[in-house]
Amino acid sequence: MVLKLYAVSDGPSSLSVRQALKVLDIPFDLTNVDYGAGEHMTPEYAMMNPQKEIPVLEDDGFYLGESNAILQYLCDKYRPQSELLYPQEPRARPLENLRRRHERDKTFHCQPTRFDSSQPPDPSSAKN
Repeated sequence: MVLKLYAVSDGPSSLSVRQALKVLDIPFDLTNVDYGAGEHMTPEYAMMNPQKEIPVLEDDGFYLGESNAILQYLCDKYRPQSELLYPQEPRARPLENLRRRHERDKTFHCQPTRFDSSQPPDPSSAKN
């Protein structure tokens, strides 16, 4: 069965998974999720990913969200001996995991404040 990726066309998390699938030469079908229309907030989407986050990978009835988890899964399942995208060495692998978690936490921690607020930011509160 061909993998299915539910993604947005220009989101960094979605793009990283698409790039990994191409680099690893793994065939996949792409389904574009319309973020603006709220397609990821539907009950059907929540059955694939209860967090309703984008992207989601489907592999023969198994659904996985969160781009870093997807990247690790792809490397572990489809290229387990390859160092191409994910290290195998016991000291290098946790450092890679740490960097990915740091990137995720620092990048997305402030998004609700910037993008989900009903009020525009107050320019006078900006610090130089």
